[in-house]
Amino acid sequence: MLSAQLLTSIDPDATTQQAHEKFSIPADEEPSDQQIEQVEQDRMRAALKPFHNPKPPHSLHPERLWQAYETVEPDKVQGHGGKQLVDVVALVRHALDPNSLLAPIGLTVEERYQQWLADQAAAGATFTPEQRRWIDAIKDHIATSLAIDRDDLDEVPFNQIGGLGRAFELFGDRLATLLTELNDALAA
Repeated sequence: MLSAQLLTSIDPDATTQQAHEKFSIPADEEPSDQQIEQVEQDRMRAALKPFHNPKPPHSLHPERLWQAYETVEPDKVQGHGGKQLVDVVALVRHALDPNSLLAPIGLTVEERYQQWLADQAAAGATFTPEQRRWIDAIKDHIATSLAIDRDDLDEVPFNQIGGLGRAFELFGDRLATLLTELNDALAA
């Protein structure tokens, strides 16, 4: 099962054992951090290989993989994810850094957005209700696409509230900087 392969790829005992074998380390010595890291990376790459070529019979479902992590590592999983395609990014990040928290991208973006708003308020920035509506929509777009650029403002839902032209009216020359700032703050 794919989720079992991912979980065993980060097993510290198995990683240490494989490092002993790979680098011919005597049983009474410990592998170096660099050797452990190299073996971990090799094991994770091998476990993630089906994601690069997802063909049957794997039936890869991010939601099922997320549930496996919830079962095996409940203290490292925040929220129920795997429903959005972008949550695969969170799964891969967690697989590469098993000590990190596994949280749905939408939740991570929302937390970072609230921090960004607090930072803006602390710096004295204020937004009109219409500007805030736009900024909220930009945040929602980043949560599902991991980025936003100027061209996206002529697509749904932005074109329904005035599109790129209205965004320029509301934010002026600051629009490009705002998009860059939000991309960096929310999706990094």
